[in-house]
Amino acid sequence: EWNFDVENMPPNPGIHVFDRHRASFLHYLKRMSTFYLDNAKLFGMIPLQRVGNAIEPSEIETHDTFHFIFTTPPETITWRVIRAVETVFHHHPNAKVFLHSNSIPQYGSKFDSFVESGYDFDIQPYSIEKLLNSATSFLDEKLITTFSSVLQDRRKEQYWYSHETDIVRMLLMEENGGVYLDTDQYLVKPLPITLENVLGWQDPDHKMINGAAMIFTQHNEFLRSTLHKAMELVTFHYDPNNWGIVGPNLLTSQYQKLQNTNEGDVLVLSDKAFYPYVFYKAKDCFVANADNPIDDVETYTVHLNTKMTQDIEYAEPGSVCDSLFRRFCLFCDEIVTRAPTPPASTSAIV
Repeated sequence: EWNFDVENMPPNPGIHVFDRHRASFLHYLKRMSTFYLDNAKLFGMIPLQRVGNAIEPSEIETHDTFHFIFTTPPETITWRVIRAVETVFHHHPNAKVFLHSNSIPQYGSKFDSFVESGYDFDIQPYSIEKLLNSATSFLDEKLITTFSSVLQDRRKEQYWYSHETDIVRMLLMEENGGVYLDTDQYLVKPLPITLENVLGWQDPDHKMINGAAMIFTQHNEFLRSTLHKAMELVTFHYDPNNWGIVGPNLLTSQYQKLQNTNEGDVLVLSDKAFYPYVFYKAKDCFVANADNPIDDVETYTVHLNTKMTQDIEYAEPGSVCDSLFRRFCLFCDEIVTRAPTPPASTSAIV
């Protein structure tokens, strides 16, 4: 007896595995010699035509738009940054991923490998001024004008690079909706479309909300009110020494204010959702046989706080990060793992 519904055939996960194998092979050839890549481009074989392009990888509907922001020069694109984007395409192979950057050229960077492999990846420059001009429906034009007048001075401050991205990510989410992730966030499973208008606590005690992962629908009222407050703070009450003034501190205070009024359209998930490692324990992810805080049900991303882990070049074999980087890769030919360097012998010390 025929048991298959030919009108609603289930997805074949093997097709997306095949695409990942091809991406790895192309990446390997590219690392070995540009000769193969140049010839493939000459004969119209690049970008690769992904066979899974029209096939959903999951029976559940998932998010299809992701945003990253990158503010530093091309030489700062590490394998870990690339792997963060890889984890998105691993779980959402048909997603559109935007990298908003004024420092990375649209072509000619390490990010080219995503486009060459057939994934929908786009680098877009951003302008905070243009984004604000699109926000006049909920931001007072006089406030925007006053904010713009102090912007040049604010850009001279030590933490403005972070404050600007705090504001830009909220503007992007308000205007476009979708998923925002920092480039040190690693996706461990698909994000269902039902997960919307959410942030996450960054600590088990639920004292601080972090904006390294955001999922919002367009024109969210919480984002609008938070952006309005951020503009006021930067314009009239700016503290250049307060790193979290328009980031975690503001998100937390705005959420607490809403809780007191029982209003607002935002849900803050447990720290296990996006921050299973408390930021000061993020290094444990790279250490062999350390505890694994990832919850199979609750955890969606692992945040490897760059400030705390930027000096770590390798994941030790048997570590949580070793497994994470190996399981959720596209360019799996490049696995950066090695045993830790043994301590120097003390036998000769007098």
